Parts: sequence; C-alpha cells; structure tokens
Amino acid sequence: MKKPLLILLILFLSYPTTNAQNCASLEEWNTIISAEFPKVDTYHIRSGSVVSNRILYNLYSDKYFVPFAGKPYDKISTNAGKSISKKLKKCRAKKKYQSLKNIGWLSMFGVEPLTNPRITENVKAQSTEVNKIRAEYNQLLSLFTSGGVTFNELTKYKNMAKTRFVWLMPSEVENYLNVISESENKIANTTLLSLANELTQKNANLLIISNIENFESNNRSIYAAASPHIKKEVAEILKKDKITKLEMLVKNEQKKLNQISSSDKNINTINNYYKSFDGSFSRYRQYNFVKNHFEAIKIKKTDIVTAMSSKIGLTILSQNELSKLKNINTTYLSNVTENSPVITVLKKQLTTKENSIKQAQKIAAEKALAQKRAAEQIFTIAENKRQQTINNHKNRVVQLRKELRVEHGSNLPKFEALHVMLFYYLKLVKDNKMYKVKDAEFFIRHVENTGYMREETGTISPFENFYNRSGFKIRASSIVGRTFASIELTIPNASKKMIELYSKELVSEFRNIDKTIMTPSIMPTAKDNYILSGGTQYSLKVDAKGTLILEAMENRELAFPMLADKLQVDTWSVSSLKTVTDVAVKKGQEVTITASGKVKVGDFMGSVSPAGISGYGAFSIDKRYNHGALMARIGSGSWTYIGTRKTFTANKSGILYFKINDKFPDNNEGEFKVKYFLK
Repeated sequence: MKKPLLILLILFLSYPTTNAQNCASLEEWNTIISAEFPKVDTYHIRSGSVVSNRILYNLYSDKYFVPFAGKPYDKISTNAGKSISKKLKKCRAKKKYQSLKNIGWLSMFGVEPLTNPRITENVKAQSTEVNKIRAEYNQLLSLFTSGGVTFNELTKYKNMAKTRFVWLMPSEVENYLNVISESENKIANTTLLSLANELTQKNANLLIISNIENFESNNRSIYAAASPHIKKEVAEILKKDKITKLEMLVKNEQKKLNQISSSDKNINTINNYYKSFDGSFSRYRQYNFVKNHFEAIKIKKTDIVTAMSSKIGLTILSQNELSKLKNINTTYLSNVTENSPVITVLKKQLTTKENSIKQAQKIAAEKALAQKRAAEQIFTIAENKRQQTINNHKNRVVQLRKELRVEHGSNLPKFEALHVMLFYYLKLVKDNKMYKVKDAEFFIRHVENTGYMREETGTISPFENFYNRSGFKIRASSIVGRTFASIELTIPNASKKMIELYSKELVSEFRNIDKTIMTPSIMPTAKDNYILSGGTQYSLKVDAKGTLILEAMENRELAFPMLADKLQVDTWSVSSLKTVTDVAVKKGQEVTITASGKVKVGDFMGSVSPAGISGYGAFSIDKRYNHGALMARIGSGSWTYIGTRKTFTANKSGILYFKINDKFPDNNEGEFKVKYFLK
C-alpha cells in the first residue's frame, strides 16, 4: 500500500514543475517568432499562408522542436501530442503569458499539429523537408569555410538563398549570405590570380592577346568581388605578359619579312604582307617594336619599287584613266618611305599625269555640258514650235467642226467621244461575262444622244451598228474572249474638210505611238497609231473609195509596246503603260537615274513614289523590290531597282527600258518624271 501512495505523491509534486516548463517553452517559441519575423502580426496572418507555414514548419523542425519537446516531432505519439497541447493551452489562461505577442497564433495554429490528425502528416512531411534543407545548408556553410568551392559554384549557391533555402528562418538566410560574402572575396581573389597566371602560360597568338585585353570584361563578376590590390596585381601581370607575347609575334613577323626579296616580282607579296600585318597589328602602333616593324615593311617595299621604277614611270605615262592611276598609286606608291628620291619622282609623275587627265576631263565635261545645253535649247525651241502648231490645229479644228456641222447637219464625234463609248462598251463585253441590262441601256442611250441610232434590237452583240441620217456609222465590235475591242466611226465620201478636221485633231491631241514627242506637223497615215495615256489607241485612214475610218481601240492587254513621253533631252515621263525609251546604252557605261512624282497603283493601295511601298508581292512583277517601285533594264536584261535614285554600270548594250513594279497596270494613273545621265 505504501508504494502506490509514494508514486501518486511524486506525480502530484511534479505536475506544476512540468506545466511551468512547457509554458516556458511556449514563451521561447514566441520569442523566436518575434525575433525572426518582427514585422509580422500573427493575429492577422491566415492559416496556410506562406508566412504562417514557414513559421510552423520551422518550429516543428528538429532545430526548434527538440528543445521544446525533448524529441523530434515525428517521434511524438498522438496521445503525447494531445497531452502537450492541452498543457500549452492552459498556459494562455495564465496572466504572465496572456500578453505574449504571438500567443493567439501559437495557441490556435502553433499547437494544432499536435492534436489535429488532418494536418499532422503534412506538417511531419514539411518539417522533415526543412530538416533536409537545413542539413544541406549546414553542409554548404562548412564547404564555404574550408574554401572547397569555386567562384562560379559560389554564385550558383548564392542564388539558393532565394530558392532552396527560402523556407529556413530569416536569420539563417542572412547568416548564409554573410558567410558567402566573406568567402566570395577570398575565392574571387584566388580565382582571379589563378586565371591570370593560367593565361600567361598560353602560347603567344593574337587570340590569346585578345583574351588578355578582354580579361576584365570576360570575368566581370569575379572582378566585382575581388579586392583592389588583387585587381591591380592582375592588371600588372597581364600587361607585362601582353607585351611579351606581342614582342614574340613581331619577331616571327620579322622572319617572314626577311624572306621577301627586293625583286619586282614580289610587289604583290609585299602588299599582301603589309595588309595582313596592318590588319593584325595596327592597333598596337603605340609600341615601338610594332612601329619599327611597320617602318621595316615600308623600307622593303621601297627597295622593290626602286628596282622597277622605270617600268612604273612608263606605266604612269601610258594611262588615260584616273581609276588606273589610283591603282598604280595603291599598288606601288602607298606604304613606302616618303623621303626616298625615287618615290618622290614617281609621285610627281603620277600627280602630273593625274592633273593632265583631270584637265582633259574638265574640258570634255564642259564640252558635253555645252552640247547638252545646246540640245536642250534646240529641244525647247522645237517644243515651242510644236506647241504653236498644236494651238493652230486646235483652233482650225474648232472652226472646221462648226462649218461641217452646218454643212451636214450631223454631229461629228471627237476622238475622245469614241474613247468614252469604248469605255462603256467594255463594261458589256468584259471577259465575255453577263452584263447588266441597265448598263446596256446606258451605252445605247449614250451613243444615240450623239445623233446615231442603233440598227439592231435585243441583246448586245459582238457587233453593234449605229447610223445617223447622213449615213455615218458608229460600229462597236469585240472579239470573243475580249482580246480586242474597238469603236469605229465610218464616214463615206469624206470631204477634204472632214479629213483635215480629224487629222489635225488626232495629231494635236495625241502622240504617235512610234514617237517620243508629239508630231503635229506630220499628218497621220493608215499605219499610224496614236495614244494619250496609253490605255486606248487611235487611228485614222481613208480607203480607196474615199471612206474616212476613225478607230478607238482597246490596249488593255498592252499588245503594243509604247514609248514614254520625252519631256527634255534627258527627261522622260514614265507611266505604267509608257515605259520604252530611245536611249541607247553601251556596255560598261555608268548610268545614273533620278525619279520623282506619284503613281496611283490600283484602287486600294493609293499613290506611291518611285521608291514604291513594301508588301503586295503577289501583285508585283519582281518580288525582290517594293510594289509600284520604278525599275529599269538594258535590253532584255533583268530588272534593276531604281527608286528615287540609282547609279549602275551597264553589263550589256541595249535600249533603256523602265517599268513600274505592278503586274496589273490597267487601273493605274499618274507618271514618274525620270532623268538619266550616261557617263
């Protein structure tokens, strides 16, 4: 009976002491939280949040839980956990602990893993992971202290403070970074010296010298962490090694130079050698040994040139082109000793010959300019005369039309009126498709309003005839598939006045397709075709019976090549349809072309300059160039992009052609003003 009573007495006496010890542990946890997370208000953090979980998993890790409970968390049984939790919750009722900053979080969430089986397993797993992370953390700290890590590895480990070790307590992360910072300087100093000394052991070549020059930039992060005295020491090591290696390389170059003899056969050899050495060592001219070697090359080349000076002098005298003199200067008189008497004489000969050629070119240019101005003046005078003739013709046409209208009582349509009829007719026969009845009615009404009545009735046919009371006929015709359509005005027994009227109207309003300028003084023949914009061609002929036949024919498919309009002796008006010039270019001539103006390319793309616009390759003749851009070619050669200005050398002889880079020119409007110069 005494033994059980003794046990009960011991338990009774020990209870307050155990309870007090657990409350003290709770107070210690509160102190840890306040120290590690001073700015965190645990009354307002949500359970399961990152901060809450970080505190919880650390408190239940071995570092903080073993001092609290005497054993690891995963060794605590369910009953023991409930017992500890119950005792800790009683601590909150004590006045001493009610004022603890984190008592609310601790009593609600901090002890929950001891009693709540729903979160027990998760906290065990997460706290075990924190134990592993801390073990790795301690292992790395030992590694840093021992110096068994490279600078690059240290940089990698440093990043772990923001990744792997972010779940540890803030003081641990701070300590980790401090240890790394202390190790970083030490390892950076050692690494920098090691890398520099390693570079000095490399064989001398330009790549290694480049590595020496870029050593700091290639190791910027190590330099940033190294001590100033180490950086200075490394700089001295590399500077000395760079000069040593350069001296070795230049000595090798001296051997190469000594192998080149002073024979005139070696002029190309010495030039190539100079070019090679200059490309490799020109940036090191501040060193005397490099500068001296440049002088040695010049002396060697001077000896070679001296040996062939007579030949060079004769070559200079025989030249008539500045480009060839420039080649002579580059080949023989560059990179030589300037105070050499032979070099001085040759340079004087070259300068004299150069001035002679320039003077001859100046005289030739002045002569060409005078000829150009004279040609321009002649062109302008002829143009003024042409314009006067055109004005006279137009006045005469107005007078004749009045007289003939009175004489015949009939309307005499203008060529432009035939063009308008053709425009409306094409809507009906376009691509052999169905037409709208209202379009047909409009076409018929338009023609009949001129005094010509339709002969046929019903649907529009490939041949439509309209007559007036004088027997004049307007005929609209088209070929199946619409490869050709025209409007024809036939006047039987045409009087001389009628022939004069239409002849002068034709030559004063339109240009002969075979001419580059209007020819109002030359009356049309049956074989002549005339154009305005190029979409329609006009003709006039009188048959053996005296019938006058006028025709406006469609040129939509560009069946006929068309010359551009010449505006001046060197200037053309180039449109999408008028692209051919009469300029003959010889192979080897330098061609300079400038262009300005605007051309509307289609209904949606708007107007473009000669430079064209990007995109729309599917609509371009040459997809390499901007859509709508001005192009040129010689003869049947390939197209060259011109844009607003281009200079090129003709690779063949032929006529100069222009082109606007658009596959579908029929709906384009406008022209480019194009100027050319041949040299």
